[in-house]
Amino acid sequence: MFRSLLTAGAFALLATPAFAGTVFTAQFAEPVGKATISADNIVWACEGTTCRAELDRKKPTVGTCKKLARAGGKVVALSTPKTTLSDTELAACAGPAK
Repeated sequence: MFRSLLTAGAFALLATPAFAGTVFTAQFAEPVGKATISADNIVWACEGTTCRAELDRKKPTVGTCKKLARAGGKVVALSTPKTTLSDTELAACAGPAK
């Protein structure tokens, strides 16, 4: 019986879908002008001043923002459904890219 439970548990784990990433939305000051941009090996789908991508992170960071700024221009907002970069973080994003 224990073997049956162990086997059933293993199949349940295999059948569980992988954890989905978090959808990030970047808002730029000017239209990006491309359908996609690449920042940090992540392809962002863009339309006008908005780009979106699914990342395996839970919240936006200044580092991600700086990489987006290098790829698409000035970032005025970077968010997930639960978290948004603060004004202070956005100001740091607009600083010198390193």
